[in-house]
Amino acid sequence: MQEFCQDQDRTCKICMETLNEPFRITDCQHEFCKVCAKEYFESKIDERLIDEFRCPLCQKSTDVDQILQIIDQLHQERYHEQKNEKFQFQKQRKEMIKFYINNKNKLNLCRCPWCEQIFHRAENGCNYIRCHSLECQGRNTFCAQCDVALTDLDHEKHYENNNPFKGKCRVLNNGEWVDRSTKKY
Repeated sequence: MQEFCQDQDRTCKICMETLNEPFRITDCQHEFCKVCAKEYFESKIDERLIDEFRCPLCQKSTDVDQILQIIDQLHQERYHEQKNEKFQFQKQRKEMIKFYINNKNKLNLCRCPWCEQIFHRAENGCNYIRCHSLECQGRNTFCAQCDVALTDLDHEKHYENNNPFKGKCRVLNNGEWVDRSTKKY
């Protein structure tokens, strides 16, 4: 029985074969064939999922430096390019949010609280917006006036006189939508 357990422990959980040139993830101590681990982490880079460098078995975060030691040069370069792109995107995102805050009313803009996509609001249009961004795909709704996330049940209740076209935004107080002037703090 003990031999069986030892053999079981020496099995790569990626290829399900006996470990060949074991590679141990230092953060969780799980072992895989070095080739299997290399291919697994290179596939994450190919899929542009560099934030998902996790143990294939327990999903615990892994030490990036350890992973960079086993992947090939091309994938190391791709990893660093993707990290740089992500940094640039975060920098642009901050600038975009600043632009949005400074120009929301002047340019008639609204922003989905679910995915943060910015939209131009139609003049005199309905303020109850269904977001069709790539991330939301029509599943999420929000108020174009105050950018609050809403559900389908909130369609009219969020607005004074239940009018999503001209009504002012109401606030949720103890599970009930109330006019801002009547909200008790």
